[in-house]
Amino acid sequence: MTTLRSTCWIAAALALTACGGSSGPTGPGPDPVATESLTVRRESPHFQVLAGQASPAVVDAVADRLEAERARILSDLGVADVPRVTVRIWQDQAAWNAELVRYFGRSFTTAGYITGPGEMRLLALDRVAVNATHEFAHIVTLSVNPGFANNPRWLWEATALFENGERVDPRTLGYMTSGRPPTLQTLNSDISANQQVYEVGYTLAEFVVATYGRDALLRLIRTSGDLAVVLGLTPAEFERDWYAFVQARYLS
Repeated sequence: MTTLRSTCWIAAALALTACGGSSGPTGPGPDPVATESLTVRRESPHFQVLAGQASPAVVDAVADRLEAERARILSDLGVADVPRVTVRIWQDQAAWNAELVRYFGRSFTTAGYITGPGEMRLLALDRVAVNATHEFAHIVTLSVNPGFANNPRWLWEATALFENGERVDPRTLGYMTSGRPPTLQTLNSDISANQQVYEVGYTLAEFVVATYGRDALLRLIRTSGDLAVVLGLTPAEFERDWYAFVQARYLS
């Protein structure tokens, strides 16, 4: 299954391990777009939206959803405010792929990423507005922990998926129904090799919040996923308890 989802913003680390384990911005920052001409199409106190060929309906859908979800996401993650965010939207797949190569040094399957705490980039697909709020959740978590980007990847994506309501029913996932849940190590692997985190990430964060409370999720973000310090669990114990939670809630 090919899932078009978000990725990281640390280009140098992505080339090695999809940013798993990186602790800070070592790649290029926001820069002028070289492959599709994007101009300002919508401005508000919180967001500036630039697009090229994307329709007014796409621009409005992205801007409206971001404004509608902004306060809730900030509140959920315990952040008072974040600076104004620049949103860049590509319509043309070829231009998007060319920009990925230019920026990251390679192309891979994604429909959105952030370049830092002040910019997100999106491909104008059917889910573009949903993807925008996913990326905004990533941006907000950087205010909780500036070194959190894909560190670890499973928690980085789980938090954004949970905040954005992107639940995949575990009953539709053969590896979950057959008792073969992925390990955290697997979920931390390179985006080009494994995208299971986008299928199970919601339930990982849901398990933490339902079992230990939302503050536990925030403490995990602050400690870059230190399960032993926050929950008193080893990775294997966390995996066992998470799968038991999924079985009880969805598979029984």
